[in-house]
Amino acid sequence: IFAAIVGRQFVVGVLLRRCVRLTCFQGGSEGTLVVVFLLGSCFMFVGALIYNQLVPDDQLDGTSNDIFLIFGAQTEQYRHVNQCWQALSLLVDMLTILTVLDVCLQDEMRYPNFVPSIKAIWIRSFQGWVRVVFAWSCFICGAVPIVWLVFLTGPNQDQISAPVIFGGSDEVTRSICAGVLVFVDLLVTVQDWDFPTFEEPLEIQVPTKVLGTFSDKLKITFVAKFLALIPQPSCSCWKRLCRYLPGPEFFQVSIRGKWLQYGPLCVVMFIDLCYSRTQLFYDPSFFGQYADPRDFFIWTITDQETLESSYEGGYLKENASELISFEGRWNTSTYEVLTPEALTDVKLNSRFVNSGMKYLALWISGSALFSFACCICTADWRRARVLQEIKLEEEENRARAREVEEKPEAAAISETPKETPEVPPAPQPAEASEVISDFSSGLVETL
Repeated sequence: IFAAIVGRQFVVGVLLRRCVRLTCFQGGSEGTLVVVFLLGSCFMFVGALIYNQLVPDDQLDGTSNDIFLIFGAQTEQYRHVNQCWQALSLLVDMLTILTVLDVCLQDEMRYPNFVPSIKAIWIRSFQGWVRVVFAWSCFICGAVPIVWLVFLTGPNQDQISAPVIFGGSDEVTRSICAGVLVFVDLLVTVQDWDFPTFEEPLEIQVPTKVLGTFSDKLKITFVAKFLALIPQPSCSCWKRLCRYLPGPEFFQVSIRGKWLQYGPLCVVMFIDLCYSRTQLFYDPSFFGQYADPRDFFIWTITDQETLESSYEGGYLKENASELISFEGRWNTSTYEVLTPEALTDVKLNSRFVNSGMKYLALWISGSALFSFACCICTADWRRARVLQEIKLEEEENRARAREVEEKPEAAAISETPKETPEVPPAPQPAEASEVISDFSSGLVETL
């Protein structure tokens, strides 16, 4: 809840819309959902760390893994819990591939000459049912064997065991792979046709539909409708408090098909980030394992009595570190087992070299996220500048067009003959005889 409020009101409302002014966050709730999801994931990690520091006597332990028993995990051990995460990661990857494929085959404007016959069958054959049925069939037929094969993996003879590749992967290789996966997830987003706005152009008459449906958007409004039906107190204190709380419309969710293809991608990126975190802070003793000093391969302890006596609440006891080690279970000179329980330990195909090079993955992931932020901001600002230049150019063209229209009118006015006003005739000078007669008559009157 805190991540939803902070993500929507501050991160999206203030930072991304007002300060950075990213176009993809100006309208709709899709960008807000992505921010809230990633922010909520970070808050869960931070909240768990803060809780363990404030309440050291009642730390979060392995009981939080009980939910994985519902999804098919045999025990609450990490080797069984991680099978659920592996299955989820593969399912989301397959969903992302199908979504991208569906978007590419629905496009008829950007690349009209790319497999036009297949696009015609995909979009219009049987009124679009080919696209819907094919998507659901591929997902179901692919999900069942994927989950089945993941849960069949294990150290026993009747289970699937992966071969040793390149001498066994260590934590450095795995952490770098995790960083590269985060980079690839962001690279797929940058390569979108409508990056950085993620809005379909107006020229497209038929919007992109959601995978496996005939709708172009997904609406979730039942939460907002339910909250709107709840009677509100009429006191003034509640009304003042409501000014700072989100209203029922805050919980309305509307996701377009263009943004739905990034939903699975965000989940994949979250899983990859969790994978990176696990590799960075991985230590064999935290998981009931130890490394062989001869070849650095990891051994996993399967004896339940040893694990129960060495761990409490999922955490290694202070005096039990020697039991979870190669020296505590094997003779370092003869390499013979010291206890019969050590014969049940399982040697994995992975290694632990305890090298600081694993933090290179942190640099790769951080650089990828920073580069993505810079790329989307730069592309959006450049787009706004280009639109401003186009707007100014259109205004200049309209001004020039008005000038061209006004010039013929001015020329026509200048060619029209002007009417000269009539000038009254100038008074003619009087003759000399008339002047003399007037002078004489005046003189006579004076005398």
